[in-house]
Amino acid sequence: MHPMAFGRRQILLLACFGSITACGSSSRDNGASDDERTRYLNETSTNWAMTRGYPRGTSYNPFEQELNPESVSDLEIAWQVDGEAYDLQSGDLLWRAEQPLPNAAVCKGAVFAVGPSIDKRSVSTGELSYQIQVGSADALFSLPAAKDSKVFFATAAANAGDASAGGGGQYIAYDVVERTALPLELPGGDLRTLAPAALTSGMLYSVALEPADEAFRYVAFATAFNADAAMTRKPWVSVLEEGLSSPRELPRQGAMVIGARVFVPTADGRAVVALDQRTGEQLWRAEASSAVASLAVNFDVVYAAGTNDAGELVIDAFEFDSGRSLFHEGLGEGTVSSQLAIGGDVLYLGTSEGALLAIDGASGAALKRVELGGTVGDPIVTRGRVFVGNGEQIFSLGVPAKSP
Repeated sequence: MHPMAFGRRQILLLACFGSITACGSSSRDNGASDDERTRYLNETSTNWAMTRGYPRGTSYNPFEQELNPESVSDLEIAWQVDGEAYDLQSGDLLWRAEQPLPNAAVCKGAVFAVGPSIDKRSVSTGELSYQIQVGSADALFSLPAAKDSKVFFATAAANAGDASAGGGGQYIAYDVVERTALPLELPGGDLRTLAPAALTSGMLYSVALEPADEAFRYVAFATAFNADAAMTRKPWVSVLEEGLSSPRELPRQGAMVIGARVFVPTADGRAVVALDQRTGEQLWRAEASSAVASLAVNFDVVYAAGTNDAGELVIDAFEFDSGRSLFHEGLGEGTVSSQLAIGGDVLYLGTSEGALLAIDGASGAALKRVELGGTVGDPIVTRGRVFVGNGEQIFSLGVPAKSP
């Protein structure tokens, strides 16, 4: 879910029943200087089309000063609406699709909904331009990502979780200009259940399950989608776990790429692994205090959120360079339903029980809990507001304006 500029107006595109991602991604090169780091932060601080190579809107926005650990205790709903596309500031309806959009990406001024067909819609009116069939109705589809005029998504057969069944998974690169859908060449063997992709520097990064005898092994991998942009980066596969049974659905959490590192949870979510972006070499592995359902990363800290065996929401923080545990904090009963979003020094997280949590990034302490109902989706933090959907409505939350 991302806002994007359209002419002189700021438009917020939110699918109440799915996720919308924006075209573009970025990552800091290995060995970047402090000047390069500052320039990178300046360029990406409020441009939510640039999500550090990760498609779910969990980028770090260090200049979001209006919402901070002191003010966020006053967070309240500014407006709430039903539908599909709204004006960012006012909440005015721009358009509504006849049916809820599936997972979608925004690229080249259009909305591309991904499922058994790719549906192109106008970003300004929602009008359907065309449909192109790309899979069967019972196939599995990952959340899409967009970059370089292409929309990327994984697809797998419904029985891909069966080690003895055929029909492995594949990533599709749909060229929005040429209107062609081509599979990417994946490294390694028969990769089956594929997670959402991270895209940066001409490379695609993700995790997958690969059949091994009667079981599976869990691997992270990198493959080129733009050979010219990838330059010296080469495809790699890194085996993280072996002897695993397979889930029947595509993993929700894929890879995150930042600071020349790839971060992924283990297959059972009980640990976070940091890999070298160029080689796939494991740099560190940190045990989590819950089954990780969501990751977010800035240049200093890796955050992981999940629900532990006692049914309690837990936030873990690990040092970026070493994986050393910084804290783990309980947040009360609940189940993670969104990706973590970072706005300045505050983390935002949605729950299946209908709450949006604002969390102190320095300590993990809960700062604010706003009851929205439904199942809360991925938050976006920008322009002093938090935007989020719950499957039925879209909410804009902020702090009250101070009297002069």
